[in-house]
Amino acid sequence: MESDFACVSTQSLYIITIISETTAPQGQLEWGQSTRPQDEASYHHNIDPLGTSIISTSDFGFTIGASKTILQCISRITKLAYYPTNDGPSSLNDLDLADILSCLKDAEEILECQEELHDSCNPKTLPSGKYLAYHQLKAFVLATYIYLYRVIYHLQPQELTTYVTETFKHISAFSKENGGNMSLWPAFIAAAEACTEEDMGLAKDWMDEAISFGLGNRVSIKKVIEEVWRRRRVAAVELQVDQSSVGVDWRQVMHDLDLDVLLV
Repeated sequence: MESDFACVSTQSLYIITIISETTAPQGQLEWGQSTRPQDEASYHHNIDPLGTSIISTSDFGFTIGASKTILQCISRITKLAYYPTNDGPSSLNDLDLADILSCLKDAEEILECQEELHDSCNPKTLPSGKYLAYHQLKAFVLATYIYLYRVIYHLQPQELTTYVTETFKHISAFSKENGGNMSLWPAFIAAAEACTEEDMGLAKDWMDEAISFGLGNRVSIKKVIEEVWRRRRVAAVELQVDQSSVGVDWRQVMHDLDLDVLLV
């Protein structure tokens, strides 16, 4: 809080914490072993004082292309996914899930209002950065839905196709605007659940573009996604079912490949 530089730097570090927690295999999230919520209040506010101060800033999340609301939802979903290992009351899950879904819906509605404003204006009079921010934020919201439905409800890829397709629709729009290097998290979350030829093709296009920036973690992410797809194909053959009905935990795949990739 002493300077803008210190505030932005701390925000970025806290964002890294939130995103890195999403990659931990179930049962291996460190806070789950050291921080056991004792009641409803501590569960819903299971965050340190510094984190509370940082998250409360209005622009929290901008350094990754997300928003405060979206990152809070991601963090809460992660905690819910691991909460059963803490032997906590299950009634809290339904309460928090409803609140998370409500927050995501509100974030989506705000973005749609911004898109309507964009459609009613002359594009030449508006900065391209506004369009890029919209598409990246929209991808984050959609990917957060995917993350929620996979790690909490364990839905299969075929039940997430709409969200995956829509996520890549916005990723493609971001790329067409020459937006540069988009954040990894939403694209990765969608790519891991891609099961149709169209969506997998879009995911491959994104991976090829991501790798072109020369960042090593993009190469590692491609390995993880391709291994997820391979395991899904193999399991589908063994079970004699369509691969769209086979769920593969990308967190476990990342762990098995001994890859600890930060999705930023």
